[in-house]
Amino acid sequence: MRAVPFLFFFIIAGIGYVSVAKSHGLQRRYRQGYLPAYTLYLGSWGILALLMVVQFTLASAVVPAESWVLLALAANPLVHLIVAISLYFFSSLMAQLAGRKLSRLFNVLYVAVWGGSAVVIAILAAQPPAEISGYPLVLSVVQYLLRTVTFWGWGLYLLLHLRKIDDLLERKFLRNWVILLLAGYGTFDLSLRIPRASDYVIATLQAGFNFPALFYMSYFLKRRSVERPFEATRPDLNAILAPLGVSPRETEIVDLILRGFSNKEIASRLFISVDTVKKHSYNVYRKLGVQNRVQLSYFVQNRPGWPQKG
Repeated sequence: MRAVPFLFFFIIAGIGYVSVAKSHGLQRRYRQGYLPAYTLYLGSWGILALLMVVQFTLASAVVPAESWVLLALAANPLVHLIVAISLYFFSSLMAQLAGRKLSRLFNVLYVAVWGGSAVVIAILAAQPPAEISGYPLVLSVVQYLLRTVTFWGWGLYLLLHLRKIDDLLERKFLRNWVILLLAGYGTFDLSLRIPRASDYVIATLQAGFNFPALFYMSYFLKRRSVERPFEATRPDLNAILAPLGVSPRETEIVDLILRGFSNKEIASRLFISVDTVKKHSYNVYRKLGVQNRVQLSYFVQNRPGWPQKG
């Protein structure tokens, strides 16, 4: 029976590897700015799950029962560090999905909160063994509060941000993705509250609760890159450009160019690479006989069918 925990370690390692490999594959294929943060979050969270398995593997198969508390004390600083790193990458991911970057103020507060809690951990860990009976509980509560506030806070923030997104397809994707993520995390969190819940169940949920959201993102990115419906804000743009040989996808690029988006912003909205945006732009310039954005804007706005001012 002692071989079971060691076998389970490799199972959890496999789950973590699959999630990171999947996210990294999406990162290489679709080149979205938030995917590196997603990959780093999944990787660090997988390491956290492995560390939990290592602890209960050692506790059940190697370390005698009277030394379990000391084992937890030894692992806690490393656990705290990995949790902090993982949640920082998670915060970066959520901010980028909302079209923002982590502010300097957030970074300062984040370091202050996690650094302050690390100091508390160090102080508690320095207590004599006879006085540390409540230490694991205190640490668990601190980490639980920080982790819960981070997950649910960013999830609710992103859901509220959806009202500012005009793209209906992107709005639906983000709503479903956040719901799947929070549902998975909620299931894992619930397992921690169940008295005498199996360590194997908790570790499996910890390593795997990200999978539904990850595979939904993969589905959406694939769908978006292949057949994204055109939602132009100018109803006459297709009619103006189609007779000139401009494709619907190129018309979509033109629409975003006229609205003032940069190549990077267009790539992010359409879930394509910046190089693909440049290629479409070059084809449009060639077909219309223009050389830059200014000439493109002048050309389109002076074509018959474009609403004229005044």
